[in-house]
Amino acid sequence: MLDAAERTLALARPRRAQSLVASAHWHLGFHALSMGDPETAYLRLRSLAQPGHDACHPTYARLAAVDLVEAATRVGRHAEALGYYTDIRDWAVRSRADWAVSAAYACRALLSADDRADRYFRRALAVRGTRHDLNHVRAQLLYGKWLRRVRRRADAAEQLRSAAEAFERMGANQWVLRARQELELTGRRSAPVTAHGETSVLTAQEQRVARLAAQGLTNREIGTELFLSPRTVGHHLSRVFGKLGLSGRADLGDVDFDNGMRIVRPR
Repeated sequence: MLDAAERTLALARPRRAQSLVASAHWHLGFHALSMGDPETAYLRLRSLAQPGHDACHPTYARLAAVDLVEAATRVGRHAEALGYYTDIRDWAVRSRADWAVSAAYACRALLSADDRADRYFRRALAVRGTRHDLNHVRAQLLYGKWLRRVRRRADAAEQLRSAAEAFERMGANQWVLRARQELELTGRRSAPVTAHGETSVLTAQEQRVARLAAQGLTNREIGTELFLSPRTVGHHLSRVFGKLGLSGRADLGDVDFDNGMRIVRPR
């Protein structure tokens, strides 16, 4: 994924393909954050909201809002973090999109220095329609870290264990490691996380493609997100349908992605 983002950036920048440049910067920044390198992450991610930069893209800046605010606060850029929060908050009010509302609450929690953070994290995780999103699981990890810092170890372990399991189902290996490391700091052991049910027959890439398709993204949109061609996305989906016994894309709505990809409604 990292090499693909670097290649995309090298190809897209001379062509001034702004959305591809922005997407690559987001992926590179997200990777740096997952590796525990907030300085590099911030340098990559801030370009999404930096007028005049070839990666500046308001939509991607909002999609990456939680990453931006986390990276900014970790490197001491609190004024900038507040600006990123204000933008996603205002967008959430205008659009009423579930993902934006959840992201705004998570960002507000990161900026809260007292017990209000607990309230905002809970609100972020309670937003309907975001339970299968990566941002939801990221919020769980951030909430778990906060709970550990305020010595609510049992509550922290619950959030962190759930986050580790969800990250593994998504194939986000570096985030699995981060969640498990945080879990170890609570004094609770991290139980081995294994795929359940039919997930074990899907590759990590097939799981990513299936999740995005279930959210309604087209093959082209999935390809842009994962740096794949639309044809490759189609091949992945064909394998997913065959392995899970689905007749087509519409049946992905019947799949419980948080319970081993079991079919939850009879056809």
